[in-house]
Amino acid sequence: MLNGDEQSVVTGLDEVHIEGDEPATEDDNDLAYKGITLLLTNKWDESKELFGKYKSHSVLMHYGESFVNYVQAIMSMEEDKMSAAKGGLEEVEKRCRANLNNFKRMKKKSKSSQQQDAASQEDRWMSQIIVADSLLLQSVLTFSNQDMPSYIKGGWLLRKSWKIYDKVYKEISQNFEESKRNGKVKVKVESVDMPDPDDSEPVNGHAVAASPPEPSTKPASDESPIELMSKDTLSRLLGAVSFGYGMFQLALSLIPDKVLKLIEFLGFHADRDAGLKALEFSMESRDMRGPLAVLTILWYHVLMRPFFTESISPEQLAETTELIEKYQQQYPQSALFLFFKGRVCRLNRNLDAALQEYEKAKDYCNGMVELRNGAMFEIAWCNLMKLNYDVSLEIFTTLLEESKWSKCFYTYMQALCNGAKGQLEIAATIMKTVPGLVKKKTNQIEAFASRRAQQFKKIKLTDNLCELLILELIYMWNNLPQCSKQEVEKMLAICGAVEEKKFFHIRSLIEGALNKQLGEIELADQYFKEAVARQEGLKFDYHIAAHALFERGAYLITLEDRKQEGKKMLLKAKDGFKEYDFENRLNVRIRNLLKMVESVSVK
Repeated sequence: MLNGDEQSVVTGLDEVHIEGDEPATEDDNDLAYKGITLLLTNKWDESKELFGKYKSHSVLMHYGESFVNYVQAIMSMEEDKMSAAKGGLEEVEKRCRANLNNFKRMKKKSKSSQQQDAASQEDRWMSQIIVADSLLLQSVLTFSNQDMPSYIKGGWLLRKSWKIYDKVYKEISQNFEESKRNGKVKVKVESVDMPDPDDSEPVNGHAVAASPPEPSTKPASDESPIELMSKDTLSRLLGAVSFGYGMFQLALSLIPDKVLKLIEFLGFHADRDAGLKALEFSMESRDMRGPLAVLTILWYHVLMRPFFTESISPEQLAETTELIEKYQQQYPQSALFLFFKGRVCRLNRNLDAALQEYEKAKDYCNGMVELRNGAMFEIAWCNLMKLNYDVSLEIFTTLLEESKWSKCFYTYMQALCNGAKGQLEIAATIMKTVPGLVKKKTNQIEAFASRRAQQFKKIKLTDNLCELLILELIYMWNNLPQCSKQEVEKMLAICGAVEEKKFFHIRSLIEGALNKQLGEIELADQYFKEAVARQEGLKFDYHIAAHALFERGAYLITLEDRKQEGKKMLLKAKDGFKEYDFENRLNVRIRNLLKMVESVSVK
């Protein structure tokens, strides 16, 4: 790749001067890699400064800056940062599209010189990859609103990104395979066929049906210039596109069925294994996305899989631990890797070790408020799982004061922790304020907290009820498998002390889940059956019955003589209730469980 003004003239990249900005004296790929390395070594401000310094001369550096802003936004979940990050990604996408249009115009005007050929196709592919990445990240930010228009818009963005990934991934892969045999490849400089920015945009709130297209097989014109591209260049480009391609596959595997139907990926099925394989290739590349691919793999294994599936095998845990340890040698005090290491400790049911890692992450975050708040939340949550309400209360109170994310949820947790400690008057006073703090009715967590709080207008708070509702959240976050036997036994004692009959359906669900963790499977099944019966007739808390049916179905489907009964129960849990709390999460878990059972049956 060429640099600075020379690159702008040769390839048609835009030349916009920003005060204080200067042309780079080294390759922009190396600079971008340095920027990401700064981020991983807790130098967030320096990373943003480096990307910002050269962004007017390099679209890759511009993308790097927008990615750092995206990471900060997604960690904070604060609306102003999410909106700013989305605007930055849209700006990068627009700039890349303008560059690609310049490439087209230049090709029509004159035949490229040999020097132009040497960089043109590389820059075309990189611009296309950045457009696809920008669309994918925009879709993640859009989905976070959790309302139907956002699901439709997010799906539209996803579909547009897939059109690009599918085409570019196959093109670069084919050339890379040839380069492994010959060292260099003769690559024809193709015309750039990009989806229109407004292609298939949702109309009147409805998605427009369209199948993912096959990559174009139209042969290049004989007059298309031919360039030699090295194996190293193709490897880096394949690493770049593999990041988004892999992340896309993993993300799609975690989207609820009803959302997939809305965005109408007709005939498309997410391939988790292909996604992981692509990310593993990317993480070994010298592209700036290489280290990000490592973080994406860790995100999937230690955050998403435990959240949306029943368990992660010891072998998978060992592989994840090995991956973290490998990169900790390169980034020994990286707050991000320490954060993920804490998660691995949780999965190993070692909450004390997890707390130590989260404390280190908090100390090393070096002014990165979003990461510090994330580590603090994990510390509070681990202490909840250990039933240490004092520590959790102190941290949730701090987050309530310092974080802009969900004052409603933090206040609800503050009320429950006070109540669990026996400070019932304080808890009742705080609980009354929760409904008034809801910012968006479509925010599932806030809607849930508000409904729970309103129940106590007629029911007196007790310490046992507050503890039960804390256990309800731990269960809904699928965190009980991360608790030790001693902690689970203490939780069972809490359930046994609950006397308020209006909460018996919740108690039965939690008792079933706790007995399941202790290996008392048949007893657990009885409690789940009881939870369904106790919820029947109520006009609220459908999530209790749905989760209880899921638990029963997940157990029965493992029994050869009751497999069909279990499958029917899972489908009833999935389709028998509508618009209940945590519906999307549960539906993804059900779909993944059914897929896993089907794959085992095929083998």
